[in-house]
Amino acid sequence: NKDFVKVFTPHLVGVTGACENLNTLFQVPYWGKTVFAAQTGQLYLELKTQLHDQVYCWLQSMRAEAESDGRHLTEFPLLEIEPKGKLDDLIINIENISTSGLKQVVDNCEEELIYLRLEPEYFKNLTFNRMTYSEAIDLLNDHGYTNLKFGDDLKREHELKITDLKGAI
Repeated sequence: NKDFVKVFTPHLVGVTGACENLNTLFQVPYWGKTVFAAQTGQLYLELKTQLHDQVYCWLQSMRAEAESDGRHLTEFPLLEIEPKGKLDDLIINIENISTSGLKQVVDNCEEELIYLRLEPEYFKNLTFNRMTYSEAIDLLNDHGYTNLKFGDDLKREHELKITDLKGAI
């Protein structure tokens, strides 16, 4: 209901289908050529924003992750959105998608939440805090990660520290 246009993206792609690094692409033989299982529809979405202000795709993302733990999936459904505008516009859309999904869970799965010892009321009024990348680096450097500098990738341990310091779930 937010005027997004659905974009159909291919399942088999060239190297442009990588979203982070080429090492995680599944190679697939295809009519004598090597193609790859799609990881993202981002390239196609960005092209379509020339015609439409807001686009989205829903695809099965495939990643040949070298690591195997609870945070790495080989295949998962991926909803991607690409609105024209600034980063803040994108963040607002992501917040709206998240709160809408949580509202549906609370409205339809209250018993399950209680069984999982989660308080449904908490999710009804959930808000999202924001911080810039620079603020995150400064916060981490103030709390034991003194060798981080602007441009460094933040790892899982950094994300956990930030959420711990900011009181997230």
